[in-house]
Amino acid sequence: MKRRDLPAVGMFGTLLLSLACASTARLHSWADPEAVGRPIGRTAVLAAGDSPFAVLRYESTLVDVLGRAGVVGVSLHASLISADPISRRHLIEVLERSRFDSIIVTRLTAAKNRAQVVPSDAYPDYCDTFYGYYAHAIDTATYAENLSGYDLEASLYDVKTKRALWRGRRSVYDDRSEECNVKAVIRDVVRDLRKKGLLPAGSGRPEET
Repeated sequence: MKRRDLPAVGMFGTLLLSLACASTARLHSWADPEAVGRPIGRTAVLAAGDSPFAVLRYESTLVDVLGRAGVVGVSLHASLISADPISRRHLIEVLERSRFDSIIVTRLTAAKNRAQVVPSDAYPDYCDTFYGYYAHAIDTATYAENLSGYDLEASLYDVKTKRALWRGRRSVYDDRSEECNVKAVIRDVVRDLRKKGLLPAGSGRPEET
């Protein structure tokens, strides 16, 4: 991924946090080589979405996890932003006035669909007797399930230079609870930030929410 300037942040659709706690999905990330190994300081947290509850929940959870990692985080919607969308100029003014070192922005980048085959727990009638098992091969019923998928992107920017320091992106689906999904997304973001040396050393496992 290439380095990009701090963007104007508007509402890019629903911030859908639909990722299983035990999901096998992977976070794909990029980091500025010059930023690797340099822990971030006071950080603003901003989520773009059309659900105020989901946005606040995500921001406050990430702030809490960053705090346990030794980073002072502040939810922008909870304390500094009164209306959406916010322009690039207004966002920069808020960040500089509040003396933030960096900002993490999470937004939706794409929507997609995926079909998967789900096995049923029901067995055919011929399996009710021992002879049924003998006469037929066991064949459990299956059905197709359509899932709505979304690509979420979390980006870390330096406030002073307006440049990207880190970016993580992953695909998620809408078949899991929001509470579980918020924790899973944030867990993966914080793990990768620590792996890249962008969190203070000796923070233990702060991503366990």
